[in-house]
Amino acid sequence: MKPWRVTVDQANELWTTAEVKNYLKVDDATDDALIAAMNKAARFEVESRQNISTLNKTIVQKLERFPSSYKVATDYENVIKCLVYPLISVTSITYLDENGVSRVLNSSLYEVDTYRGLIAEAVDQDFPDTYLSLNDVTITYVAGFGTNATDCPSDIRIAVLKLIAAMYDNRTNGIQRLPTAADIILNRYKYDWV
Repeated sequence: MKPWRVTVDQANELWTTAEVKNYLKVDDATDDALIAAMNKAARFEVESRQNISTLNKTIVQKLERFPSSYKVATDYENVIKCLVYPLISVTSITYLDENGVSRVLNSSLYEVDTYRGLIAEAVDQDFPDTYLSLNDVTITYVAGFGTNATDCPSDIRIAVLKLIAAMYDNRTNGIQRLPTAADIILNRYKYDWV
């Protein structure tokens, strides 16, 4: 299980049902609900496999505690790595303090690097100590390429379309991996801190 989950999904899919039907050469409405479900499932598969967000959505990520401030920034051991790319903004960071009281981390205490998806201590600041229980730190952030389907890179959109076609053409449990073309396209977009 991944230490993050989507709490507010994107408003629309990368492809409309009509666009997918056109690609699949389907003329009637019999499979519209199935095609719409496959559209969403294919996007979920690509996002999960690549650790990306195709369009803007809210992510909640849990940590056991803040990283140690005794490492230098270039070690990437004292930074929080947002596990879903691309990072747009950090909404909030909450934590349980040493007494188990929920607190909001003041944004002046940390810096956000949206390019690399990192959150680090601000200069001359330290992350606070936590309660030392499970999931003491909760980071809420927005990740995605934008709000419109065309904001997502076109090759990712094509990979999703190819996966939908593979699902539609093979309705048995035979698909064990992504179609080759989709796999090749997506190799450039693997975001993997884990």
